[in-house]
Amino acid sequence: MTPQHVYQPVPFGQGAAEIVVHDPANPMVLVQDPANPNQSIAIPRSQLVAVEATPARDLAPRPAVEPIAQRFAAAGVGVGVAAYGSGHLAWGAAQVVAAMSGVGSALGSAALLVAVWKLAPGQRGGKRVVNVTNKNSWGGRSTTRM
Repeated sequence: MTPQHVYQPVPFGQGAAEIVVHDPANPMVLVQDPANPNQSIAIPRSQLVAVEATPARDLAPRPAVEPIAQRFAAAGVGVGVAAYGSGHLAWGAAQVVAAMSGVGSALGSAALLVAVWKLAPGQRGGKRVVNVTNKNSWGGRSTTRM
C-alpha cells in the first residue's frame, strides 16, 4: 500500500496547512499540546517517547501497628508487669518479716516466762528457805549473812 496525502484544515489567518503523508504502518496520533493544554496536536506514532511501565505494587496487607512500635509497647508492658510483681514480692517479704518478728516476740516472751519461773519460785508461793545469821559484837558492830 502506498502512502496517501491527508489534508488538515488550518484555522483562518494561520497560514497554509502542511500536507501530511498518511502511512498505515506509522499512524498519526493526537497528543496534548505543550503550549496549550486545551488543544491536541497530531504527531506520528514513531516520534512518541516510550513510557516506562509502572512497576507492580505490593498489595500484601500491611500490619495495623508497626513491628518496632509493637516491640516498644511490649517492652513497656513487660517493665510494668515486672514492677507490679516486684511490688508484690516486696509486700510478701514484708509479711514474712512481720510474721518472723511476731514469732520472735512470742519466743522472747516464753523465754522470759521460763526464766522468771525458774529463778523466782518464792514469788509464786513456793517454799523457799532463807537462813539469816546476825552477829552482834561490842561497840555496835553487827553483820548479817544470808
